[in-house]
Amino acid sequence: MPAPARRWRSSSSSWPSTPLWSWLFFAWRLGGPAFAEVLLLWCLIAATAIAFRRISALAAVLLLPYLAWVTFAAALTYAVWRLNPALLG
Repeated sequence: MPAPARRWRSSSSSWPSTPLWSWLFFAWRLGGPAFAEVLLLWCLIAATAIAFRRISALAAVLLLPYLAWVTFAAALTYAVWRLNPALLG
């Protein structure tokens, strides 16, 4: 597969994961799966930044605030899940 197609696949693979976390955590109240999903999202964003770095360092750097935000969301997801086991299974 050509390099641009791999980079496109890398960036587009994180799109479905973003709203899935919201559904898992808020709608379905599944704390464990939501935490696993946000970790997957973090890995996908990191892989996208690495792939984009090969094209443009600026493109990779611009993904760092998103990665930081997802890191924070992962920490909050874990904390809320562990502190509320009756609510978030």
